[in-house]
Amino acid sequence: MRVILGAAAITLAAGCATFDSQLARHLESPSAELRACAQWFAVLDEAIDAAGVRDAQDTRLPGFPYLRANRLFASLRSEAAARPEALATLAERMRSLDYEARRHEIDNLPAASVVAVTQGEESRPQALRRTADCGTRLMQADLVSERASAALVAAARVADDYSTGQRIVGMYALVRLPFASGVRRWQEETLASFAAGAQPSMARVRYSPPAGQTLSRSTVSELLARASIDPLGQPTLSDREFALVAASYAPSFEVAIAGDYDRFGALRWRRGVAVPEIDAAEPVVYAQPAYTRYGGRTLLQVVYTLWFSERPAVSRFDLLAGQLDGIVWRVTLAPDGEPVLYDSIHPCGCYHQFFPTARARPRPAPDPLEEWAFAPLALPRVAQDERAAVSIASATHYIDAVRIARDDASVVRYTLRPYDELRSLARLDGGRRSVFGPDGLVRGSERGERFLYWPMGIASAGAMRQWGRHATAFVGRRHFQGWQMTERLRVLTLNIHKGLSQFNRRMVIHDLREGLRALDPDVVFLQEVQGLNQRFALRFSAWADAQHEFLAGDRWQHVYGCNAVYDHGHHGNAVLSRFPFVSFENEDVSDHRYERRGLLHCVVAVPRWRRNLHCVCVHLSLHEGGRNRQLEAISGRLEELASRDLPIIIAGDFNDWRHRASSILERRLGMSEVSLARHGRAARTFPSMLPLLQLDRIYVRGFKVVSSQVHKGKPWSMLSDHLAVSAELERG
Repeated sequence: MRVILGAAAITLAAGCATFDSQLARHLESPSAELRACAQWFAVLDEAIDAAGVRDAQDTRLPGFPYLRANRLFASLRSEAAARPEALATLAERMRSLDYEARRHEIDNLPAASVVAVTQGEESRPQALRRTADCGTRLMQADLVSERASAALVAAARVADDYSTGQRIVGMYALVRLPFASGVRRWQEETLASFAAGAQPSMARVRYSPPAGQTLSRSTVSELLARASIDPLGQPTLSDREFALVAASYAPSFEVAIAGDYDRFGALRWRRGVAVPEIDAAEPVVYAQPAYTRYGGRTLLQVVYTLWFSERPAVSRFDLLAGQLDGIVWRVTLAPDGEPVLYDSIHPCGCYHQFFPTARARPRPAPDPLEEWAFAPLALPRVAQDERAAVSIASATHYIDAVRIARDDASVVRYTLRPYDELRSLARLDGGRRSVFGPDGLVRGSERGERFLYWPMGIASAGAMRQWGRHATAFVGRRHFQGWQMTERLRVLTLNIHKGLSQFNRRMVIHDLREGLRALDPDVVFLQEVQGLNQRFALRFSAWADAQHEFLAGDRWQHVYGCNAVYDHGHHGNAVLSRFPFVSFENEDVSDHRYERRGLLHCVVAVPRWRRNLHCVCVHLSLHEGGRNRQLEAISGRLEELASRDLPIIIAGDFNDWRHRASSILERRLGMSEVSLARHGRAARTFPSMLPLLQLDRIYVRGFKVVSSQVHKGKPWSMLSDHLAVSAELERG
């Protein structure tokens, strides 16, 4: 198959008109086959929507009725756009998503609708074959068109499950404050519960995974190694292979039993009911694969979902009670097959908790108010013959304990089934129906809390919902399927004023060290770092020379670029990095002898990144002419790297009084400033006690800016005459 890509290989700015016109082109194509296929999808979509059987798990692409995207594929679109083979693979996998969704939709169509679609013959297999054939024809036609390929990549987006309009009307900016307080209170209660241990007075039933064949770590590692030859870097498994992997990592569940509502089982449709019921006589856990991005790699996740019949009310006004409840337990596997992270939610998207092993490191939240990676318990590394044992409380079905155990067999075993079964279950009247509605919600599982939590922008908060539709944060925006555990890079820049407070009154280098450790960035850009100062050593009893070494300690590796040398010492720029340095060079960019300036260029090897990270720490001239010449020198040094699309970060004290740096670096290197990208304006950082001037910046290329923050108030306003700026970045 030949794929044609234009410059900027694929533009991501195509609008909705482009998407819609793409389908219109096929409907008006001179090819009778393409016209017939476009008409087939139009007729099929009309029948599916009329019958109310649309499957909401994956997102339909406007203008491309044969494609659907999930959050993983949406995150890969920019990378795929640059390589024809990767784009073809991405398109084929999105076509497969659509085919699977339509298989369930066609199965769930009433017989009369199938007859109408197939023009007189009730043949679901015929409808499915027609869907597969037409999807392939339309995809091949679009991939050989530069315009259609551009529109295809631009359309491969997945919107979040938050309503901005709902948040505006609900005054989210104000009400998020008490909601954040409520979230913190729940987290404190959960921590106390984990400290106390599982409910001791309750009778518990241990449900063990099914007995049978499992895989060794080495075998799993061999399966995951396929990602290295996959055009998208995705470890793809057959259904049989995934079933074996799921059995190998399946946890045991220890459930406190106080009533039938604590017995999980298979979901079934009963005659005349609007909500599926639980058959507790058959303990079933539904399993499915998922993926997360980490360090430029795609890691396999195994997701286990179990269902209870209800969350019973503890009072007349219990807003959290309702029909159906459950637990979603997820295991993230390293390429060598070892679990590195466990996390869990309820099927409403609520109560997201992380249980990292020693191989995963929790990250600080980008915003103190935002719901982040709440980890009530850290786990040890998991050996070959060990599994997680998950303890579940009665009625609330909260997880109240997790441990790593071996030989945890029980006489009660559950059965593993594919999660996709829930998208089309048999009815007693002979038809089929999904557990989930066209909006991804389970009808009849609504909670009273939806009225109270409405300003948070989540549709029917508390209701059970389909995979792909789990918004997990009331404060902030986050999705269970879109969570990237450590893919993000956290960077920080600060002019440390030689380790002294404003007006050189106090030595604050020790407080600064504690502040940096509390924020725990991956890469730190520091200016005015004192390499040696004999006068300050005599003045301050606990003075620390080689401040870059003192600040780094055993937390970071460090490099130092000496810029200004004088009789009693020297100072310059420094970079601290959690990751190893490949090389570094300090280039003298001084504009005159009385103002010594340097450009500290470091190459950093970030584990699992395919390309090294280039970090440049700068402290530019106080004079505009000198700054402009220094910016041109920086651009000249980095232009060749930018042309190769390497990841670059330039950070430091730009002394940019007239805001000229952004236009120069954007024009020459295609870089963007993090505060401008997130907030529309550069951050005010100087002076620290009353910041008025926008001097300290972080410029990036090859990254998406997830968040940026100026660290105001105490202690940061007391640690230098500048404020620190930090950013959370994702590889773009």
